[in-house]
Amino acid sequence: MVQKTDTLLKIDVEGLLRTIEERYRINIPRKVVMMDYDEETGSLFIKFMHELHV
Repeated sequence: MVQKTDTLLKIDVEGLLRTIEERYRINIPRKVVMMDYDEETGSLFIKFMHELHV
């Protein structure tokens, strides 16, 4: 499912992360630190903050 957009503001990030978790059966952190969208390739890059468990 490829959906190109012209701005990050139009992306439902929470819905996207939920879909990825369900499809691949993984847990993704909910603290997003950075997002970048490459219009040329239609690629979305997301950087997460991982909590340290002590």
